[in-house]
Amino acid sequence: MKNKELVSEKSFVFFVPKNKDLFGNDFSTDKSDIVSGHPNLGVAYLTSFLKSYGMNVHIYDDALEDDIGVFEEIVNSTKPTMIGITGFSYSYKYLVDAINSSYEITKKLGIPIVVGGPHVSATGSEILLNTNATFAVKGEGENTLLELIQLYSNERNDYSSVDGLLWKDKFFGVKENQDREWIRDLDALPYPDFDAFKLERYSYTL
Repeated sequence: MKNKELVSEKSFVFFVPKNKDLFGNDFSTDKSDIVSGHPNLGVAYLTSFLKSYGMNVHIYDDALEDDIGVFEEIVNSTKPTMIGITGFSYSYKYLVDAINSSYEITKKLGIPIVVGGPHVSATGSEILLNTNATFAVKGEGENTLLELIQLYSNERNDYSSVDGLLWKDKFFGVKENQDREWIRDLDALPYPDFDAFKLERYSYTL
């Protein structure tokens, strides 16, 4: 199901957590050292894909802002359908911190959190069992995320038809759907949207 009308003009916010550096060092709390090397490529691809279906997408990069108030302003001003958070296992602490911080802001608005990225693909339902996230996406996220948003926007409560999705069923707990087939024609995907990021603030971009 790919009905553009179900998602057109709706908003989605990505929360990109802090990460450890390439040497395994924790994120610096020194304001002068708060520099992210480059935009998250996966989020850039997902952003362009959702925009191609008419969605308004906004990105909060915690490594750049380090200010949850900025995220809260984005949420309050855009009223997103969902919050998307990506994360790596080697930076698990920051992933959980991002989920917890987001939840404190979104719970009163009834906005669900969907988590994706390498950690979910590697560990499956773990993140749903241990956090307040409602959904998780394993593997490639473009089509899974789009179908999830469409069903949620249509006020559906059964997400068992969405391949690649893990979700919390209020009656039966965490459910894991079958894996989604890989996208074979990569040229069909729109070019990653780097314009959605504040490129001038990253240390390794031209």
